[in-house]
Amino acid sequence: MPRGNILTVQVQTPQQRKANSKFSKDIEKKMGKPTQDVKKKQEFKSPVSPFWLGMFLPTMAFTDRIIGTSID
Repeated sequence: MPRGNILTVQVQTPQQRKANSKFSKDIEKKMGKPTQDVKKKQEFKSPVSPFWLGMFLPTMAFTDRIIGTSID
């Protein structure tokens, strides 16, 4: 058990050292570049699956015919 203000420091394992080295190299590559160049473009993913769209849209069209109002 440490006494007083004494701090204990653990030594890095070779695996941690390798991971930290790789991370720092990646960060150094990004330094000085605009954020637009650094950020990767992400594909748009719809929050609603095609299954639910297929279930919902025909239902709305059928309901529109019964009630006689439009979805506008």
